[in-house]
This record gives sequence, structure tokens and C-alpha cells, in this order.
Amino acid sequence: VGAERSRRLPVNPRWVPLSGFREQLPDVALPPEAAGGRVELTGRLAGLPSVGLASGRLAPAADGRWPRVTSFPTMEQLEQAYGSKLLPVVLLLDADAGPGFVREWHPPGLPPERHVGYAVQWWAFALLLVGLFTGLNLKKRDD
Repeated sequence: VGAERSRRLPVNPRWVPLSGFREQLPDVALPPEAAGGRVELTGRLAGLPSVGLASGRLAPAADGRWPRVTSFPTMEQLEQAYGSKLLPVVLLLDADAGPGFVREWHPPGLPPERHVGYAVQWWAFALLLVGLFTGLNLKKRDD
């Protein structure tokens, strides 16, 4: 537990749209009531987002002020940029948890409704095959 206390928890507070120019970063400062004080946050833990191909990765700059432009960084790159050890997860804030922009986190995978739809589709297909097999094999032959 002692080693875990020295690590920081990365928080992904919001999605910020790109202005079209990487040199003009949006204002992401915390409101005055949250800056410098304790803030209670709620959300869910997740891994860092990843891309299918690593060609779109951009590590955060080694120096300069935050925010820094980055694209799908690794945990090691973030630790180097922050200068401290980080927990291997990210806190994705709830929609109503503190200041920020749009938060619409979607868990990976298909929603449950799609699974039910696929099950109904495959059972219907199986019933059709049983019906065709039975219907075609019960006909009398005129030999």
C-alpha cells in the first residue's frame, strides 16, 4: 500500500473539441472554487484509450505548460511528462461529477440489446433450417 500511495491517479475530466489549430489550445482551467482545493470526484476506472494502429500516437511534450497536445499516449509517456509514477488506470468522470465539458463514456463492446437481437436471429435461422430439412426429407418419392 505504501508504494501505491506515492502514485497519482490520472483523471480524464472531459472531452475538448479541437479548434482546428494545435497552437491554439482551449481554456481547460478549473473554476476558482475547484482550483487549489480538495475536490470529490466520481466516475469509473478504465485503461488508456488505444488506437488500432500505433501510427496515430503523439507523446506529450517533455516540457511546457499544461494542457499539452497528445494523441493516445502510453502510461510511460504520461509518467515521463508528469515527472511522477501514475496508477495504471484512468478515472473517467461521471457526467455530473465536477466541472468539465461533455462526458459520454461508452463501455467497449456491443450493448446487451444487440446480443438479444443476434440470439433471436440465429434461433430463427435454426428453426428455418429444421423446417426445410424436415419438409424436404418427408416428401414421398415417386419411384
